[in-house]
Amino acid sequence: GYNQFGESFAVKQYDIRRLDTNSEEMKNLEQEIELMSGFENEHIVQYLGVKRTKEFIYIFLEYVPGGTLSGII
Repeated sequence: GYNQFGESFAVKQYDIRRLDTNSEEMKNLEQEIELMSGFENEHIVQYLGVKRTKEFIYIFLEYVPGGTLSGII
């Protein structure tokens, strides 16, 4: 996607309809969001925000071109 300044960003989408709110997977997802929101380092992909609906959780991140780390290695 693009923000209001025309800059690219990435979105991680999680389908939470199949998850119990108390499941280990949901707890891990909440932990990931909390952890990412606290990072501020030029060598770490920047967390931009999160949006929650009844069906999905969307995590907005800085877009980093070049593919995945595993693909580069």
